[in-house]
Amino acid sequence: MGGSSVIWIVGDSCIARAHQRLQIYPPGTLLSFLPTQVVIQWFGVGGMRWEQVLLKFAAQMRIAMPPDILVVHCGGNDLGRVSQRELIRVMRCDLERIMQLAPNVKIVFSEMVSRIHWRFVNTWEAIERSRKVINKQSAGIVRKMGGFIVRHKYVVTGDPGYYLKDGVHLSQVGLDIFVLGLQDGIERALGECVGGARPA
Repeated sequence: MGGSSVIWIVGDSCIARAHQRLQIYPPGTLLSFLPTQVVIQWFGVGGMRWEQVLLKFAAQMRIAMPPDILVVHCGGNDLGRVSQRELIRVMRCDLERIMQLAPNVKIVFSEMVSRIHWRFVNTWEAIERSRKVINKQSAGIVRKMGGFIVRHKYVVTGDPGYYLKDGVHLSQVGLDIFVLGLQDGIERALGECVGGARPA
């Protein structure tokens, strides 16, 4: 696969459903904008929790060369189950381990998006505060590693138009905006890659 930039996109149902959503789009829209020499591999798993990110990355590393860019969107399913402090600690350790396994990878951290309904929590306000703190701390960690952040600031918090009736999963409109955020992060990361591609 010489000359190609390889991108792995790992995450929870947002990633799995975004991948499905993209199948309906004609070439030249959303992530299809990428050059033909760019190869994207999707690893989206509904219900994925943070502890599975490193496991998935390490498993793929055993059968493939490391990617040039790793996009990670995960952690939302841990809120309310794992303490804020512990989740930040584990995220830091796992991201550092990923960099040890693949020192040249560019990490794109896709921040956790809001939900109308959070499971395993008592108050919406408390979990939203925790989500914002974890996003901020994780963003700082990734930036120090030379990575990039996708903030999803256009997925408006609590707006029912961006969510399905369950208040958890993004609607088609929400997914489209979510993917545009991923596209922006990938574009920025590609700009840091040598010639936008893996050396032959």
